Amino acid sequence: MRRELIEAAKDYRYLLDRGYSQKASLNIVSSKYLLSLRERLIIYRCIHSSNYVRSVLSKRGIPREGDLVVIDGYNVLATIYSALHGEELYLCDDGFVRDLLGIKQKASIVVDRDFIDVASRILVNHLTEQRLNIVLDAGVSHSGLLAQLLRERIHGAKVVTAQRADKELLLCSSNGWVASSDALILSEAQRVFDLGGEIAREHSPRKIIILPLSIT
Repeated sequence: MRRELIEAAKDYRYLLDRGYSQKASLNIVSSKYLLSLRERLIIYRCIHSSNYVRSVLSKRGIPREGDLVVIDGYNVLATIYSALHGEELYLCDDGFVRDLLGIKQKASIVVDRDFIDVASRILVNHLTEQRLNIVLDAGVSHSGLLAQLLRERIHGAKVVTAQRADKELLLCSSNGWVASSDALILSEAQRVFDLGGEIAREHSPRKIIILPLSIT
């Protein structure tokens, strides 16, 4: 990892903590440290304001037997996909593991039936004692087909598509846990669980890159 990327991450948080917007902060550090597009994406997805990090860490935990877990479908599947295919993953400053897949790559997951089979088994084996809801973004291509495939493979799980998946996740999880690494969802949820990160640690721990920037 380039030293410049670490310095850019520090400066980015410094700017966020002083009220600068994400866009302005990212543009400033990108120009200063000549970040690549991939490095910009790493900073954007993995570095947050100090207040945000403290808030998320205070809500993070592990669901117990019988708890409801509401899964941000494409978000968690993308992390599992990255782990199983040897893609780089990043342990971010809020303790969540994130991938760098774009929306087109996430949409292509549905056509990989072998992956859906494997991912479904992993989810079932990882959450044997919890109740499952899976929410899919209806705006992503073939979401209806993916919902059908998941219903067939994960018996007992409620799988829905929603035009506003973020709102649906928060509504469904009012008495349970949200499994997502989406920062906007984590900031609003009451209890959060890094399901994708837990699975990535089991299946591809060597591909998880730790960003040396944490909040204490």
